[in-house]
Amino acid sequence: MAAKRYLYLFLKLVALVTCLSFMISCGKTASSDGGGDNTASVPDSTGMGMIAYYPFNNSPNDTTGNGHNGFKSNVTSVPDRNGKANSAYSFRGGASYFSIPDSAPLRLSNTDFTINVWIVVLGFDATDYTNEVVIVKRGSNSGIGWNYSFKNVSSQSQSYGLTSFEALGGGGSVAIGSRPINSNTWYMLTTTYTYKNNTLRFYVNGALDNVITGVPMPSASADAPIYIGREDPRVVNPARPFDPFNTLSAFLDDLRIYGRALSVAQIKKLFAATN
Repeated sequence: MAAKRYLYLFLKLVALVTCLSFMISCGKTASSDGGGDNTASVPDSTGMGMIAYYPFNNSPNDTTGNGHNGFKSNVTSVPDRNGKANSAYSFRGGASYFSIPDSAPLRLSNTDFTINVWIVVLGFDATDYTNEVVIVKRGSNSGIGWNYSFKNVSSQSQSYGLTSFEALGGGGSVAIGSRPINSNTWYMLTTTYTYKNNTLRFYVNGALDNVITGVPMPSASADAPIYIGREDPRVVNPARPFDPFNTLSAFLDDLRIYGRALSVAQIKKLFAATN
């Protein structure tokens, strides 16, 4: 009788161990980006690793809890891409911008990162040969920091509407996408960077646009505030020193800044979830 009882307990123990082993192995299943860069196991969540998130729901606040709250100037709340009222911001030139105080994580130095934003450009100015700034972090020393923008007009054999990223102070050239965006159409623009191999990737609506290697990482000494919708006021265009520089005419929504490079699968997931 005792032998049967011990056998019964032993079989239950084996079943329990087998069940636990299965659960652990399932929980360790990794996701891969399929892009050749981010094949290590990463959390299967588009919310992990965010430095700041600005849903622009009639508020300049960062909703991650990291405290990177912004200040708005002459921006107007407008409906988002789904028609929901007061859920995006309208930027209409130099006096219309959004600023965020400096913080070391926002310098995007010595780390992978992702910048993701929904945007609809309201028009391109054929008389203005500067770029339209989406988000920039550089001050009076304009050679240090980073700049995320898009081409305002066709020039230098490049079409208008191409996204661009420049890590200032690193001695590198501007990285430019290959797919132009059109005016009056919502797009989700995503830029990822892996600092170990200095590779930057542009995505448009979750699809890979361009891959650029040899892009230097942003400088750790870039202590200027972030500006959204215009250039830092301390940066002056010598040709027009009294005019606002690199201003934006667009609606923006759901700006996310990550301290990691999102995988291809996660970018597609984010597009599907927010489109």
